[in-house]
Amino acid sequence: MPCEYLKTSKVFYCVCLLLSILQITLFVVLIFFPESLMFFTLFLNKGEEATLLIGIRNYYGVELPMVFYKTCPLLVLPLGISVSNFLKKKSVKNFLHFAVFAFGFFISGTRADMLSCVTLIFAAVLFYHFYYKKEVFFTAFFSSAFLCAFLLAVVFLLTANDYSTNIKSGHLSSFMSMFDENPLKFLLIGNGPVSYMYTSARNEWVTLTELTYLELIKNFGLIQSVLVVGILLLPVFFICKNESYERIQKFSLSLSYVAYLFICGTNPLLISSTGFTALAVAFSFGNGTAFKNLEKKKLFRHTSETKKLFFKTSFNGEEI
Repeated sequence: MPCEYLKTSKVFYCVCLLLSILQITLFVVLIFFPESLMFFTLFLNKGEEATLLIGIRNYYGVELPMVFYKTCPLLVLPLGISVSNFLKKKSVKNFLHFAVFAFGFFISGTRADMLSCVTLIFAAVLFYHFYYKKEVFFTAFFSSAFLCAFLLAVVFLLTANDYSTNIKSGHLSSFMSMFDENPLKFLLIGNGPVSYMYTSARNEWVTLTELTYLELIKNFGLIQSVLVVGILLLPVFFICKNESYERIQKFSLSLSYVAYLFICGTNPLLISSTGFTALAVAFSFGNGTAFKNLEKKKLFRHTSETKKLFFKTSFNGEEI
């Protein structure tokens, strides 16, 4: 079946759209009815096992509601599709899809999600203006401005003195101490999957931390971790090689998947059901099935090839 992968992409897109709408609805409820936070905290927040986390988070003096599903980072993939669709065709439907995905992803509350959301949108817009509009000055000016803002944001994220940053800092120092004890071992084989390590961040022995890529080195060693990351980047290669995509589509899809891998760097969402879902969807993107207009192209190509084969076999190999 020429469009079998399209069903996976389409179902995934629709589910993510519903998830974004639900997050936005809860966000609006928290804005207009702040007393509802107590209800959500009592009945929805279940500690580390919670699927949905709702609360108030302080962003450098500004307090805003946070609505976070554990699968929320997956929204970056359909966000890449919606950005490309809107840039190619400025319709109301495309704008609404883009706005819902962007806002739903942004209000998830994690700084990695926010940074990835803004970076993906700005990078796609700049690429569109440079490649399609040929606006070199516009691209150069806003690229420089965005790069400065991006670096400032990274500095703020790394130097912020809050609970999440302190936990990650403690994990990082514990990883460095562990690697220094036996560098050759962590270069070649690591400690093995689900191995314990002591972390000063929590003052206990743990098997899982938020620093995913250092976790890979701990479990498998540096060499094997590089191979794992190489496999994870294969969808980007297939997307870029797919001739059915236009340049902006290749760029936005590839960047959205890379953004997901970036988010996984500070969240345990890589070697998990969420991570393998993202990998499967990214591979389906590589088959040229992320956009609706490609379904007809594939079906037309498949029908043409069938007719061509029929004529060849019916007239002794003479094509008419």
